[in-house]
Amino acid sequence: MNRGENYRNARTAIQIGIVNFTLFKQNPEFFSNYYMINEKNRQIYTRKFRLCVLDLTQIELATKQDRKFGLDKWAALLTAATWEDLSMLAKEDQTLKSAIVTIVQLTEDEKIRLQCEAREDYYRRTEGREELLRETEEERDQAVAEREQLKAQLGQTAARLDQATAE
Repeated sequence: MNRGENYRNARTAIQIGIVNFTLFKQNPEFFSNYYMINEKNRQIYTRKFRLCVLDLTQIELATKQDRKFGLDKWAALLTAATWEDLSMLAKEDQTLKSAIVTIVQLTEDEKIRLQCEAREDYYRRTEGREELLRETEEERDQAVAEREQLKAQLGQTAARLDQATAE
């Protein structure tokens, strides 16, 4: 809303929470609406702000109205454990079928992304091992060169010692 506009022209704001736990154990509900109310007289402040909660653990408590709007089917979609469950839901409802096709596509995209990440991780680890191997080979070559240098120095020292004892 802009400054000076009448509050009655405000659009409704709805927050939808989809949860896999029961908010109030003493009063379980599948779908519930919450409004801001005056604590003393229980008057609702406004119907333009509402919290809606869909409890996926309470599908069996769906009312006729919940079923009329298909909330139970959407909850079944969100809780489906197998591709067979999704297939059964797709047969029942064209809108759900469209959503399931999208889920399958997104899942495939995710699989491809994971495969690409695994490949890049493999290359990174392989590169790291090869670099370590190169470093190890360089260290070995350096150690061999140092040993040869020490041998040469030892040979020179032995020659000087032989020369000194011969005199």
